[in-house]
Amino acid sequence: MTQNELATDDLVSEFVELNRRRLFGAPPLVVAELERWQCLREALERRLGDRLQGLLATVERRAHFRFPTHLEVRFQSGDERVTACLANLSEGGMFIATERPLAAGAPLRLFIRLPDGTFETKGRVAWARGTTSADGAAGMGVRFEDLTPEQREQIADLVARSTPAHGHA
Repeated sequence: MTQNELATDDLVSEFVELNRRRLFGAPPLVVAELERWQCLREALERRLGDRLQGLLATVERRAHFRFPTHLEVRFQSGDERVTACLANLSEGGMFIATERPLAAGAPLRLFIRLPDGTFETKGRVAWARGTTSADGAAGMGVRFEDLTPEQREQIADLVARSTPAHGHA
């Protein structure tokens, strides 16, 4: 592991901890910590964006930092069931790479395959891209819905496990 990778891993670990507190308020962040969170986010976007050939650098600002992943996800809308690749993940949602994205607004049941089982939740398609373009792969952005506090904690843990510091980028 290079010095730069080690430093990135340290930044990711610090970011994940502050981000968890920012989201769940246990304990809430003070102003200096919120400023540090923003600095870490910008540093990670620069570093990971370069390392991942601009994937994160080209994405507009979102409420939640998205980490790349390659987890298997099954989604169901009505009677249709599809297995696809979860391309990135955040506390607020995910991007599912699929050549057959559903229309914006479609409700989903989501089943994310994990090494220790399956995480199940609800979501809604926020936007869809039907073909691969300069903007990115074909697929759909999905926003989590109706999360329980336990599910929010599970997602925060899943995001933490998906970070480069945990070897899944």
